[in-house]
Amino acid sequence: AATSTGSRSESAAGASTAGGGGGGVGTATLSGRSLLSAASRPPEATLDMSDTYLGVRGLLAVISTIPLMPRLRRVVFRAAGLDSVTLALLCHACRTLRFLEEFDVSDNPAASSIGGEAVAGLCGRLSSLVEVRVDGVEMIRPTFRKIEARIGANRVRVEELRSRRG
Repeated sequence: AATSTGSRSESAAGASTAGGGGGGVGTATLSGRSLLSAASRPPEATLDMSDTYLGVRGLLAVISTIPLMPRLRRVVFRAAGLDSVTLALLCHACRTLRFLEEFDVSDNPAASSIGGEAVAGLCGRLSSLVEVRVDGVEMIRPTFRKIEARIGANRVRVEELRSRRG
C-alpha cells in the first residue's frame, strides 16, 4: 500500500499544513446530496465524495460533471469504491482543472497500479497539483515514486511563482 505524498508547503520558509480544510468565504463544499446544483454555485472549491458508494454508474455520472466545475481546488474520492478504470476516468476528467491543488483517492483498494499511473499522469499535467493522497491504493513502488517526484516538482514550481509575485 502506498502512503501519502506529504503535506502542502505554504511558504518558502517551510511552514506547511497537512491536508487542508475546505469551505470558507466564497467556496462551496459538495457532497453526494448537493451535487446536482453544483454547476450553478460559483466558485466551486471542493468536490468531496468520501465514503459515498455510488456504484459504477453513479461514479461515472459524478465524474462526467467535473469538467463543468473548472474552479475546483480539491477533489476527494476517499473510500468511494473506485477501481482502476474509474480512477483513470476520474483523472481524465480532472485534467483541465487548472486550479486543482489537492487530489485524494485514498482507501480505494480496488484501484491498482493502472489507476496509480493515471494519477501520476495527472500530477505531470497539472502543475497546480501539490497534494495527492493515495493511501490504501495498491500500487507498485515505482508508480508511487513517480507520483512523489511529480508532486515535488509541482511544489517547487508553485513556490517559485509565489516568490516572484511577492
